[in-house]
Amino acid sequence: MAGQVVTEAHMQALFGYGMHPDADRIIATYQESHARAGMTEAQIQRLVEDARRAAALGRSWFFRRLYAAGKYAR
Repeated sequence: MAGQVVTEAHMQALFGYGMHPDADRIIATYQESHARAGMTEAQIQRLVEDARRAAALGRSWFFRRLYAAGKYAR
């Protein structure tokens, strides 16, 4: 990411969700390299979860989770 323009999406991924700023690319690359024909629904779900974990840097902010669940208003 050095030398690249930092976008709002990068900042939201990092500070809002605890994800790598380039999480979309990391997730897509992980899924492309691990997906195979004939996977069951459970295997696909596991693949999606593993791909998100591969891009995670930590935990999402507590208030973002509350806000998303409708338990916190600004």
